[in-house]
Amino acid sequence: VESIFGPEEGATAPGEAWLTPTTMGRVASYYYLNYLTMDVLYNQLAETSSVPEVLEVLCAVAEFDEVPVRHSEDELNEKLAEKIPWAVEDSYDSPHIKANILLQCHFSGIPFPVPDYYGDLKNVLDQALRILQAMCDICADAGWLHCTLNIIALLQMVTQGHWAHDSQLLQLPHMSNKVMDVLIRAHVTTLPQVCALPFSRLNGMLSKVLSKGKINKITSVVKTLPLINIDYKLGETKAYEEGILSLTLTRKSQYPKNGIYAPKFPKKKEEGSSLPLLFLSLSLSFLSSISISISLSSTRSFTLSYHSSVNRSYALGWANTSRTQSSSLTTHSSHLRWWLILGNEEGELFALRRIQFRSRTITKLSFDVPGFASDVTEEGGGGVGEDGQCELWLYLMSDSYMGFDQQIPINFTVTEPTEVADEWEDEYFEGEQ
Repeated sequence: VESIFGPEEGATAPGEAWLTPTTMGRVASYYYLNYLTMDVLYNQLAETSSVPEVLEVLCAVAEFDEVPVRHSEDELNEKLAEKIPWAVEDSYDSPHIKANILLQCHFSGIPFPVPDYYGDLKNVLDQALRILQAMCDICADAGWLHCTLNIIALLQMVTQGHWAHDSQLLQLPHMSNKVMDVLIRAHVTTLPQVCALPFSRLNGMLSKVLSKGKINKITSVVKTLPLINIDYKLGETKAYEEGILSLTLTRKSQYPKNGIYAPKFPKKKEEGSSLPLLFLSLSLSFLSSISISISLSSTRSFTLSYHSSVNRSYALGWANTSRTQSSSLTTHSSHLRWWLILGNEEGELFALRRIQFRSRTITKLSFDVPGFASDVTEEGGGGVGEDGQCELWLYLMSDSYMGFDQQIPINFTVTEPTEVADEWEDEYFEGEQ
């Protein structure tokens, strides 16, 4: 550094200049990512990347250069590639192609032909967690809501070992087609619906097909599934100025003593931990016309399913506020945490914060309030209409469970900004007098 930025190269004296890291540099440092990986993520991630495309980018990073491809394993990889739904390149001796195949087999529940593959999958899953979290931060910094949601969908798939379009019921223990048929006939198809059932009724339904011990295992998991209630208050929303969305999240279910239930993930999963906080300042102004859905391919997509239990109240601030949490990230292990994301239907991401908590937490999202369409240049994109009505969407996304994500409309009126220039002129001319 001294040889490049020292005085002999024409730099200013020490203390007169500052070097600040870029977002890519901070992310690489925090997650211990190879600089070649950052080049891949920078050049290959896009605002409209679908889940298959995100998976390809994930498997292309330098951290998977060392995935072993042993003697004759290229033939095994080719046979496995015939069973997975998303096609891969025919370079079956490539460690990156093998990583892609391993993950798709993980989602599909395809057994491996040799024991070594299970160890290889474990190593790939360990790396995938932190790389996907880094990808999420990069896309959020770029303001790409669509891509960010798809990355989180893939992270849920990695944790649970299921496809995003699979039945949510598969995340419960002892779920077979026979057991799921019993629940589906009762119009119970999602995990929040299972949680809403009285346990006496759930036990009665499952007693037809399962033993008492297996039913007890299911109910013990259901009791700890993360049902989250959200209360929010929105402060002043003046055009072009900072808006503050204050949030209180309360867990309505028991906190699991033994970690979250993710049996297909090879490591113990726990909720909550004391981790360092990485603060990313996001200045987002990206606008694009895209739909908010999880893209499985260029022709298949599904709408983000959510349950909502929200009490809406608009007011300024909180009577009692606690220290806010921001972007609590993990490197080598995974704990249940949530993303709070603020975006709009056009695909612009205004704010992102990652939080973790046990029973209750208070936090805030700050965002740039949109301006009026009449004031926005053609290069600047859209804006709110003359009536000032604006709608944003608050997303609460789990990094581990499918089916507990929430999507909440935030409607408000944008008012005229503070006229700082006029106030300055008044003070100036008063001084002249």
